[in-house]
Amino acid sequence: MKIAVDTRPLAAPKTGIGRYLAELLPRMLRHATHEWFLYGPQPSWETQAPSAEMHPSALDRLPNVVVRTPDLLRELHAQVLFPRWAALDRADVFWSPRHRVPIRMPTPTVVTVHDLVWKHAPETMRPLGYVLDRATMPRSIARASRVITVSRATKCSIKRYFPEAANKTAVVHEGSFATALEIPAVRTSRPFGLFVATVEPRKNLQRLLTAFAGIKDEVDHDLHLVGGQGWRMPKPSALIRASGLESRVHEFGPIEDDELLRQYASCDFVALPSLYEGFGLPIIEAISLGKPVLTGNTSAMPETAGDAGLLVDPTSTDDIARGLKRMMTDTALRSRLAAAARQRAGAFSWDLAAAETIRVIESATAV
Repeated sequence: MKIAVDTRPLAAPKTGIGRYLAELLPRMLRHATHEWFLYGPQPSWETQAPSAEMHPSALDRLPNVVVRTPDLLRELHAQVLFPRWAALDRADVFWSPRHRVPIRMPTPTVVTVHDLVWKHAPETMRPLGYVLDRATMPRSIARASRVITVSRATKCSIKRYFPEAANKTAVVHEGSFATALEIPAVRTSRPFGLFVATVEPRKNLQRLLTAFAGIKDEVDHDLHLVGGQGWRMPKPSALIRASGLESRVHEFGPIEDDELLRQYASCDFVALPSLYEGFGLPIIEAISLGKPVLTGNTSAMPETAGDAGLLVDPTSTDDIARGLKRMMTDTALRSRLAAAARQRAGAFSWDLAAAETIRVIESATAV
């Protein structure tokens, strides 16, 4: 089978969909029974290496892989160029891992829908992203031979808004790059909770900091913030100053995976009380290292966290504060949630996700 893939997310492999594709694609390319056509940036597996000791540097030299690199990576350019390439390559199926499929694609298509933020939390999006998702996702879902979602919650949303797509939608959970190997600890003067996310409205950092400011004198923990600057939000340093938390909240910005692992391994818990998540990768990354999670009680977060999560109302600063205080003072609670995390750690695997994704793609031509 000839499989064409939109690989543009590899241009930003450290967050969200970029992480998803950087983990899945090298595993999928090893299926030599298929020919792969990668439409997007030239893979640089040395700098975008997935987990699990993949030895990925030779993947872009595999005989069954062709890379086509566009001069531009913008959406309009892809709408024109990708269908032309798919016809030239005689692709049997085209897979988009990023919500949207070019309109005139001449082959059966598979689309991964990570979330429906534009339906559930449109006010948290970039204006252009909202316009593009609203305009193109319904058509992409309708035209796709198969739809992949990363959680049952997102599948339920698709069933609600696009009931005709329910029977062609499959759930393939994501995995974690983190492994419970021996990881050097981060040296800190206080124990800490960890927030990992791009700083944008949906991640709810403002409420998290306000909640922490209200209880900081009652607890011994600090907060560590990891993640790049997103959109429609002040810089974390400004939020920290405005909350009077300069001595208790430490900002690290975007960091490499080895340092992120150290942060995960050294924290007492992860705090991600998002307003909405299609899956919540930091949740499962924390769980894979046996860490409990404070997270929201909406969308996919309860599904991902399972028994390892303490759920709070993400719209209530008071409820987030109560959850933070419990996490920071109740060692028995943390121990119970951590034990559940360790039991849950093996439930999410990128190897399994890659195999299941290939099966869905293979089934698209039979529809």
